[in-house]
Amino acid sequence: MSIQMGSYLIRLLELDPEQVISRGQVTLSQKQTLIDDCLQKSFEIALGCGQFGNCLAVNADAISMLRSELGNQLANKSRNSNLRAIGAVVYKVPELNNDEMLKISLRSLGQEDMTSISQEFGGGGHRNASSFLLSVAEFEKWKVGAEPSNAETA
Repeated sequence: MSIQMGSYLIRLLELDPEQVISRGQVTLSQKQTLIDDCLQKSFEIALGCGQFGNCLAVNADAISMLRSELGNQLANKSRNSNLRAIGAVVYKVPELNNDEMLKISLRSLGQEDMTSISQEFGGGGHRNASSFLLSVAEFEKWKVGAEPSNAETA
């Protein structure tokens, strides 16, 4: 074991477990509050304009780092709303330097498989977690109950 690794181990052993647990509980509570706020703003989408059924989605630019837990809870809410057990966490990726593209991060529960959805749009992943990029304009077409844009009605 290196000297540096040994000093980290000593520091870990010096930590008060109750204090670590308490800090962890506060952090988890704060994260859950952010997720709950986002879940309240969820809306229905028709995946692929209905080709893959409907589920719930959220705009999560501010908390995209929580996309996995948010997506799982959203998939549960979607299933409880009699939609597919899929949650679509939608956010912009700053590194793309393109405000016209969105990352669609899908999470599903149980045997619900979304790989065909992601692959259809050039993305990938596995049965319960996958993602792809989609234009803002295309995503707007997926929103259930959204008014068509002027370009679509002309």
